[in-house]
Amino acid sequence: MNKHSFNAINTLSVLDSGRGKSLDGKCAVYRVDDNEAKAVAAVFEGCGKYSEVEYAEFDNRSGANIGSRIAAAATLNWFNSDKCNFDDNDADRLRASIDLIMRKAKRELDYEGDNLFNKKAKNFNTSATVCAVDYYNDDSAICEFLWAGNCRGYVLDGYGLCQLTEDDVNGPQDAFANRARGAKLVNVINADVDYTMNFRRISITDPMMLITATTAAFDDFGSPMEFEYAILYALIKSKNIAEWENRLTGIIKQYADDDFSMTIMSVGFDDFDHMKKHYEPRIKQLIEEYIRTLNAARKGEAKVNIRSLWNRYKNGYYR
Repeated sequence: MNKHSFNAINTLSVLDSGRGKSLDGKCAVYRVDDNEAKAVAAVFEGCGKYSEVEYAEFDNRSGANIGSRIAAAATLNWFNSDKCNFDDNDADRLRASIDLIMRKAKRELDYEGDNLFNKKAKNFNTSATVCAVDYYNDDSAICEFLWAGNCRGYVLDGYGLCQLTEDDVNGPQDAFANRARGAKLVNVINADVDYTMNFRRISITDPMMLITATTAAFDDFGSPMEFEYAILYALIKSKNIAEWENRLTGIIKQYADDDFSMTIMSVGFDDFDHMKKHYEPRIKQLIEEYIRTLNAARKGEAKVNIRSLWNRYKNGYYR
């Protein structure tokens, strides 16, 4: 029997940057089922060539707004209607739920005489990452990440931050060298052409955070090392969950050049103080092995190959 209890979600936080215009195309949702045996948290981000197009048929809402809200509503429907069963067909069922509403929305568009759209257009393009957790057992939990596009899903445990999703971009997976928003997306949720809902399942036997984030939440930090540090620094400096959420939101705002949405679920902890204590060794290691050296290098106080730091860090980041 594991010494940690996994029969509850300890914290479930939703962060966003405010009510800026660009947040119109981003959103986050979460839900805990009535029996408190499973939960879902997810982020959605409208994207693509037609994301800023306003549709008269939808009260002049933007394509980014429509697409992200459709995907969010369909995800909650998938979860609430017992279509999230933690089996190998979950991704297909989620896509079917999204496609059902997408097709209905597309039928409301008036294409006649409008040269803006064509057969190759992908209306309501949306990037999404969904995290679902089944925590009915005392000694373990099951977690699924489902995604399309370049929103990301992470776990943050005692070994550090780990990206479990892969960006659907035309290029190599390198979270240090490549900005997520700088690469061409090759797979996104949309109303017109085929796409893939990616899927990854893990078993949780140790306490950890489960994170979903739109691109601006992580993309403007200098490296994934600093994104992890921001999360843990805000945690260690806070007295409760609300203070942690506010502090972390403020830190991300200092770096992000766009609005963002982000969710964090934690499992396996007794309470907030237990979570802080659990991560104390990791943040000390992070500072000693990476952050202190990074800061010195960026101030010109030390000659360090930052890429070499990343090469060491990524062994844990890509697990």
